Amino acid sequence: MLKLLDRTLGHGGLFAYLDAHWEADLPLAEELEIVFGWDSDAIVMIDDFQVPDDPGYGYDDYGPGKALTPDLVDPACRAFGLEQLYPVLASANETGVKRGCVILLASKVRWAEPLVSTGLLRRI
Repeated sequence: MLKLLDRTLGHGGLFAYLDAHWEADLPLAEELEIVFGWDSDAIVMIDDFQVPDDPGYGYDDYGPGKALTPDLVDPACRAFGLEQLYPVLASANETGVKRGCVILLASKVRWAEPLVSTGLLRRI
């Protein structure tokens, strides 16, 4: 990941899709530190994440302190002033394996409002 972050990005922004987590290997906190430490205006999407108000969406849970829930990302949210956005579509209307996700944003003005206005993401 560091090699990617060292490159010059053409459009002045970084989108990171994080889906490489399993069992004992859960580097999410460190990845968020790297991404938002390097680009405070980044957008991060975390797959297999709990949608707190919709239990129909599945998420990865590897035991205490290793579940992909808001509690796991709260320290990074506080440290970097991140906002969390979740899918608008209810799991009952979803197709496929019905796995949740969260979008973490640092720039609420630049990213949150435009993304919420698409009708695809929402605040909880």
